[in-house]
Amino acid sequence: GERGGESARASRGTSSRMAERAGVGFLQPEPALGNMYSGDAALRSTLSAYFSGWDRGAAVASGTDSSWSAVDRLLVSYGDRLAAEAYPRLDEMERNKPRLVQFSAFGRRLSRLDTCWEWREMHRHSAANGLIATAYTERKQYGRGARLLQFAKLHLFSPNSGMYSCPLAMTDGAAKLMEIVKDDPRQAELLRATSKAVYDRLTSVDPDKFWTSGQWMTERGGGSDVSDGTRTVAVPIGGGYHALSGFKWFSSATDADVAVALARDRLQNGTRSKRLSCFMVKLPKGPVNDCSDAALRGLRAGDDSIQIARLKNKLGTRQLPTAELELKEAKAIRISPPGRGVRFVANLVNITRLHNCVAATGLMAKATMLAQDYSRKRKVFGKKLCELPLHLETLASLRCLYSACLHITFRCASLQGIVEAGADHGGPHAAHLLRILTPVAKMYTAKCGVYVLTETMECIGGVGYMEDSGFPRMVRDGMVLPIWEGTTNVLAMDVIRVIQKTPDTLTHLTDDLRSMIRYRSSETPSWAMRSALCECLLKKISQIDSMAKLLTVSKKALRWSRDFALLIAKTFCGAALLKQAEWSGEQLHRYIAEMYVLRNPQDNGTAGLQATDVMTKITEGINNQSLMRALALGENVATTLPSTRLASKL
Repeated sequence: GERGGESARASRGTSSRMAERAGVGFLQPEPALGNMYSGDAALRSTLSAYFSGWDRGAAVASGTDSSWSAVDRLLVSYGDRLAAEAYPRLDEMERNKPRLVQFSAFGRRLSRLDTCWEWREMHRHSAANGLIATAYTERKQYGRGARLLQFAKLHLFSPNSGMYSCPLAMTDGAAKLMEIVKDDPRQAELLRATSKAVYDRLTSVDPDKFWTSGQWMTERGGGSDVSDGTRTVAVPIGGGYHALSGFKWFSSATDADVAVALARDRLQNGTRSKRLSCFMVKLPKGPVNDCSDAALRGLRAGDDSIQIARLKNKLGTRQLPTAELELKEAKAIRISPPGRGVRFVANLVNITRLHNCVAATGLMAKATMLAQDYSRKRKVFGKKLCELPLHLETLASLRCLYSACLHITFRCASLQGIVEAGADHGGPHAAHLLRILTPVAKMYTAKCGVYVLTETMECIGGVGYMEDSGFPRMVRDGMVLPIWEGTTNVLAMDVIRVIQKTPDTLTHLTDDLRSMIRYRSSETPSWAMRSALCECLLKKISQIDSMAKLLTVSKKALRWSRDFALLIAKTFCGAALLKQAEWSGEQLHRYIAEMYVLRNPQDNGTAGLQATDVMTKITEGINNQSLMRALALGENVATTLPSTRLASKL
């Protein structure tokens, strides 16, 4: 009996030692994120193409190869710096959310906004790395490439910034407004001097002088419909200034130094103007309160003229302070012609929409790269995820969609740079294309971003649903992208308005699409599937023409505006991917173009199959396991054509 008892106790002790305990036993290796630039072949190949001038037939600067090599090295270095400085701060910004302190212990109104150290360090990082300045101060060196370089940096920064990319978007938009005003000789001297001083702060690389800007448009009565919903009143107070009074229901980047605001001028008869004007306000409690510049001394608002009513309780973007503001005769200067505020502020909105695009591509890149790394570490049913064909197919479809979004985003960035470089470099063609592609790109990348984020969380499995995995934060933050700066329906209607007001825009667009489809390189041999892709895309262009005619004459047909805008987006992306395949000579790029055009990656490769004969071609050509693995996991592929030009650029 005694020996039996000892044997049982020994057995239980052995079982106890073998049992899993917290922190002991099998521990799943976590996915890791390295340099988001050097580890992303899709991003590098896309930037190489646009920097080499493939969209205009000319390089962005003289000495293309050396210019691109310098940019490539710069971005590798920035990717390393970002990994060291920004990655570790994300969790702290999520835990230490902005806090509003309304009153002191003795009842004095404070309306103080407290943000964490990590958030404030993003301010310094943004200035020091020229995340705004690059687009303006590097224009002489890189031409339109200054915008490409800036948005490449923002693509890397945005998903790792704790949403500090949001105030940067509005800062960039405000800098564009200030650039327009300061260079306009028709403006009053005070306005030009003030605009120049504010512009210098918004584009500074000195963290102690760099200003950020907020955006105060939305009020209780309207979101996208600012013309009808704005009730804030601007009253002249002499000296070229106005006093703004009203309630701003949604103010992003509440801790900014300045803000762009819409308001109605009070007319001489005491009534409010029907049209809105645009104003610049200096917050009294911004991070950088130095107003030593002579041109800025008269701009600063009184300490009690801007009161924070409450912070918004949002689904995501919790690191970003967003608030309701009460303006009590806040000092401001009008920066638009009277009653032309909405049209003027469109210059800002076009910039922030492009920032929205790059925020979407950045999140897609980060999520898919984490999923790629996890697939190499996670083993199920005796195999790693990266060895399972269905999992590889899923990752490949997500990276295919990401590649498409990269093209429409950086084409818009290139067009923005062309327009800013001067009409002699791009002409009206670039401006027309930019005007129609910007809302299309914003809409499409945002919708694709939400889809990719939820799919990658599913790729991780149950642990991806856990809050501290980081995926829920990315999903929540990504959900704002289809809403901010115009919902999908608002953007679709914007596309229709563009075509109605400037019919030539559609001609410029379809000509550009056909040009990309017909592009042939003498160095790249023909390939079997090319004719099928061209035929499919040309049919889509015919559909664009037909739908445009109907939508511009029939109000009942406007319910199809959303489908029309999506058709433009998908046709553009398909044409761009086809051209990249021809330009680079890479079989992997052919594979991506075939996957995107002949089937819809968002439907996991089922809804977009064209017909039985195309399915046969897909089985023979597109179903290449080595190419699928290369796309899914970001690996090198040994099936590069001898004529490739891309490898030499990278």
